[in-house]
Amino acid sequence: IPYHTIPYHTIPYHLLCQYPPIMSMFRNHKIRVAAFVLFLATATKGNVNHDGNVGGGGTAAVLASPTAPGSVSIHSSSLSVEGVHLPDSHVLDGVMLQRNGHGIRSINFFGFEIKAYVAGLYTEVSVNSEEDVLSYLDSGSPMIFDCTFLKSVGQGRVTSAWEQQLEYSVTHRYDHYEKDRDRFIGMFGPIKAYGKEMMQLIGDETVVYDQGQRKGSIPGRDFQRAFLSMWFGEKAVADDLKRGLLGELNSNSKMKLAVVEA
Repeated sequence: IPYHTIPYHTIPYHLLCQYPPIMSMFRNHKIRVAAFVLFLATATKGNVNHDGNVGGGGTAAVLASPTAPGSVSIHSSSLSVEGVHLPDSHVLDGVMLQRNGHGIRSINFFGFEIKAYVAGLYTEVSVNSEEDVLSYLDSGSPMIFDCTFLKSVGQGRVTSAWEQQLEYSVTHRYDHYEKDRDRFIGMFGPIKAYGKEMMQLIGDETVVYDQGQRKGSIPGRDFQRAFLSMWFGEKAVADDLKRGLLGELNSNSKMKLAVVEA
């Protein structure tokens, strides 16, 4: 394999550390970025209660009272994926959003499958392609995108993960994109196992919640398009995750799913 062609930002740091020869191969390819590892290196899973939350951790998906702007309420039925409960629906600003799709971000490294997070997409109507997603955005209807991490991730890796994935996958750029991007990345802190990052696209604002706390918002439809291009564009984070979020999940999926009552 030509080593310079390997996507270094997907290579788990702890595996590199265990194999010195591999370590030396990537010494000239920004190995500290590879470390990013979509997260997770030596962290351990937290103890999860029946709601999919870590004891003492801030992973609640109900972010505010149902009447507050930008608030989310959750309906009872949900799907369990890797111990993460994905509600069938959210109500955001009075609009019922259904789970359009979901998926697991996994990294395969020389036969090792490393699962980083479970993502879910919530929309008012079904979207099944990048074109559908952009048409839905232009309609002004709200959407929710959330990621629940399966392991604890430190501040450095959280920041590096967003930096590298945005740089690699975003295909929609505009004049002040870098400024918006840096502000967006700065809203995320270290995250505990089963902690949640949630992005709400409401009107022309992208509202960011980190582990249940509102961190701020990025104005403008351009940033929304940039954010969505990361997941659904030509260089999407992962093709299987893209298909899952677009509702293409089927019975042949590797994911073990079970319908549960929240």
